[in-house]
Amino acid sequence: MKKKENGLEGLVKRITKQINAISDGRPSIFLDTSAIIDIETELENSPCSSPDFYRSLVNQNYPLFVSNEIFKETKGHYENHRVHGRREISERTFDFVKRMNKAYKSLLSKTIFDPDVDIELLGLNVHLAGRVAFEKGHKKCERDEISYCDLKLVTSALSSRYLLVPSPKKFVVVSGLPIENLNHVVVLSADEHVQATIDLLKIGVQMVPIILE
Repeated sequence: MKKKENGLEGLVKRITKQINAISDGRPSIFLDTSAIIDIETELENSPCSSPDFYRSLVNQNYPLFVSNEIFKETKGHYENHRVHGRREISERTFDFVKRMNKAYKSLLSKTIFDPDVDIELLGLNVHLAGRVAFEKGHKKCERDEISYCDLKLVTSALSSRYLLVPSPKKFVVVSGLPIENLNHVVVLSADEHVQATIDLLKIGVQMVPIILE
């Protein structure tokens, strides 16, 4: 049996391998709160930290984004949640989350939505998909429904595919990275609701699940 690679190097290899398997080039990567927490947990006993993981992806030219709703949710975990006396999300990690949210806002400020795409209808489709992703009677349909933040995350990731770079520019620069193709989008998440919703939509966004080793 092949030995698992743990720590920063193993995590980076696992995630980038999955990303490269489902997307050409360097996709835009949106992070869910569950991914941010699980990455923090996996590297807790490592000499490296979550920001080292994010920097490793950025150094490979992967644009990283945290949507506004996920930023608010992450901030709540940072301020109010503790595990064994420590913050569930460290100050260093939250500082990097701020950077990824700032990058998302920068992306929106430098692009425009395709006028031929009804973004409100797209959001409605995501909402409906999230509500019917699990069959009736399933606990995630009846007692543990998809959250508002998860719906907004999928909507933000999907709608980003319809951002256009204003002419005559051919790309936008966000956090020092030139982004030429906005059509490739990946969501990092550990949430089954997010996975099921994306699978049901089957349009343009794919998910890489964060699974703790």
